Amino acid sequence: MVVFLANGLVLCVIVMDKNLHRPMFVLVSHLMVCDLIAATVVLPRLMMHFLMGQKKIAYTQAIAQGICAHTIGVVTVNILSVMGYDRFVAVCEPLRYHSIMTSARLHSCCALAWIVALVLVLVLFSFHINVPLCGQTIQHVYCGNRAILDLACIPTPVNNIYGQNTVAFCLSA
Repeated sequence: MVVFLANGLVLCVIVMDKNLHRPMFVLVSHLMVCDLIAATVVLPRLMMHFLMGQKKIAYTQAIAQGICAHTIGVVTVNILSVMGYDRFVAVCEPLRYHSIMTSARLHSCCALAWIVALVLVLVLFSFHINVPLCGQTIQHVYCGNRAILDLACIPTPVNNIYGQNTVAFCLSA
């Protein structure tokens, strides 16, 4: 509840106060949305594990959790990259900052961050479609790509290579 209240309060303040409609606050609001989604995706399963000792998750739930968690991770990295670009322009081109970092450019960068994340993660999880499974239950609280692929009955080198290259691409951005 604290996560929802704190992030919701910050989001409401940023949305309601027109003085806060500046690039850095817009980017912070995107990070708040990422935090809210991440809390929604991971915390319920984590609370079930700690309160009831249930450490299993079904395959379809694992896929849904994995897609959401990976997408939020990539979006967070992308938004932080946009923040870095914003600060770079502010420091290196202070007189031209407002002409370079326009509202349209900021919103297009944020939209691109979400779209790139969705595309990368959906392609990653589309490789799971034709993989035969040796089980339907994952013995983890958090379901990442590797935990899901551990259910496969066959080697998955394409999934591994794509996943590693995606991580390398996101971290180099």
